[in-house]
Amino acid sequence: MTTINNSPIDNTNADAEIEAFEQRVNEMLSTGELDSALSITDENGVAQVLPMLDTEPIAHLLDGIEELGGSANVFVRTAEGTAILTVNEYSPEDTALDAADSKADAQAAE
Repeated sequence: MTTINNSPIDNTNADAEIEAFEQRVNEMLSTGELDSALSITDENGVAQVLPMLDTEPIAHLLDGIEELGGSANVFVRTAEGTAILTVNEYSPEDTALDAADSKADAQAAE
């Protein structure tokens, strides 16, 4: 489990870290080691993979998923290892969720 504390995020080595992690994910993909974990594919059967660091802002995750068409196999490098998440559908324009959030916020303010 990742611990959140008040330490500032140091992005000095973030580019090198994500590059190294992307390389490791690509190596594992090339061996077929991860085939069973790749449930999200595009219309051509190509796995949609998004490597992330657990220190990256959630906005990067959402932007990456959006760029992949709203679905992705997300590999997150954490201090404990790699977590694999499957995002089946994401849309920043989901007005139903936005409306529900707004209603909940309004009720909480009462």
